[in-house]
Amino acid sequence: MTPPRTKRKIVLAPFPFDDLSSQKIRPALKLTRVMGPHRQTVLAYITSKTPSILLSSDLVLDSS
Repeated sequence: MTPPRTKRKIVLAPFPFDDLSSQKIRPALKLTRVMGPHRQTVLAYITSKTPSILLSSDLVLDSS
């Protein structure tokens, strides 16, 4: 049986705080299908807040 096509789906996933004291449920985009024996996937978390300093891995979408 082939794995479900879960790539490119928006999901809700736990997002930990910097100090790992707690977590929040946030939207994320699934970048890969489920893989490996532990059924892991790669996510890109989605936020409406733009940081003052962007990382090379950040992608900003502009509605205009």
